[in-house]
Amino acid sequence: MEVNEFILFSKERLLELAKEYFVSRKGWSIVPTTEAEKVFDEDTVKNVDLILRDGNNIIFVLVPRIVKGEISKSAILAYLAKASKYASLADKVYLLLPKGIYSPRYIDGRLLKECGVGVLIYSHGKIEEAFPSFSSKKVQTISEIRELKTKIKELEDKLMVLIDEVSLIKSHLDKLDTIVQEIENKVSKVSAGSSAAFSGELERILSRLKVLEKEIKYIKGRTALSTVRESEVSLSKSVSRESDEELPDYLVDNPWLNVLSKRGR
Repeated sequence: MEVNEFILFSKERLLELAKEYFVSRKGWSIVPTTEAEKVFDEDTVKNVDLILRDGNNIIFVLVPRIVKGEISKSAILAYLAKASKYASLADKVYLLLPKGIYSPRYIDGRLLKECGVGVLIYSHGKIEEAFPSFSSKKVQTISEIRELKTKIKELEDKLMVLIDEVSLIKSHLDKLDTIVQEIENKVSKVSAGSSAAFSGELERILSRLKVLEKEIKYIKGRTALSTVRESEVSLSKSVSRESDEELPDYLVDNPWLNVLSKRGR
């Protein structure tokens, strides 16, 4: 199909030409959709028309939809903007355009370089590179992406283990808190019981002390009474001696005096 000075092909035909060019002439391999889905998100796999591998490098090819009467610089720039967002995912990103569109009238080489997008042109069933891709890719290869995904998975697994361990530690701490609370409650009860028991024991001791105090007073009273009686006995003996000294000789130590004294009482 010819539009103005451009010869256009269907998208399917262009992809066949692109595969033949890259596989046969470049020696690149096509990345199957199933493999691409393991590495890239669904939006990328759906919107990139062709994903290829050159050794460790990944190449994205986008085929703009060129419609009769709608070829304009703004339309091409829109496709360029779409392609540029994939520049950080692949080593190279290309737009596949008709040869006649690759001109300053539609596209600027400086802008292509800034976006990191290259241009492949086709004419009369042949494809060639018109402008190289200068991708600012962040992830270098599929193998590196897989390695990163593996590391992320390992980190996620370790994180889950840590979460489980933290949950277990928290569970143990909760149990310890419960045990500590139970011990505190028991100690409080024991302390309250001990205080009551101590108060009762103290009252018993004070009561006993009062009894002992009374007994001591009683004993002291008895002791004082005994002392008085002893003093009286000593005094009577002393008086008896003095009286004996005043008696005549025949009455001293006379046993009849005691007998007579008892009768007098």
